[in-house]
Amino acid sequence: MTREQWQKDYEAGKVRDLDYETMSGLPVNPLYAPSDSEPDEAIGWPGQYPYTRGVHPSGYRGRLWTMRMFAGFGTPEDTNERFKEILSAGGGGLSTAFDMPTLMGLDSDDVLSVGEVGRCGVAVDTIEDMGILYNENDLENTPRKDAPRRRGPIAEGESPLGVPASRRLPVDPRRRESPGAPPPGK
Repeated sequence: MTREQWQKDYEAGKVRDLDYETMSGLPVNPLYAPSDSEPDEAIGWPGQYPYTRGVHPSGYRGRLWTMRMFAGFGTPEDTNERFKEILSAGGGGLSTAFDMPTLMGLDSDDVLSVGEVGRCGVAVDTIEDMGILYNENDLENTPRKDAPRRRGPIAEGESPLGVPASRRLPVDPRRRESPGAPPPGK
């Protein structure tokens, strides 16, 4: 990509109608890069892989960063109600806190789960539980992080519940990741 190509992408995107200047009143340019060369490919251009300058060509001039609210406790129904409260109060995104048995890949009725179910996050044992978490919430327009990360004796990675559950959610498959996120694999 060249500076001219980036400039076209920047101008084609939306930019909030604000004065971009320092506290001293000096204007802040939308991009700073070497004037006689392209930026190092490890840094790249805004809106381009490897996204070190953000996922949007306009940086945060067009869209502010997402403030996800971290929540999860008790049952999927309890957490679903909390998500609804957060979104109705103007929350811009959701991040799910899962309980330790869920993070460890254990079912709630496993002997190793005794005393830990729903204590420090929501207990999720089935794909149906994942569906209950987000039932009647605007998933199409709500940035979220909802795949539990496995820890401990199970190799780290996404939970096996994450992918099948996301396929059942009422969201366009191209938007299963948070809105504005880079395409998978980038």
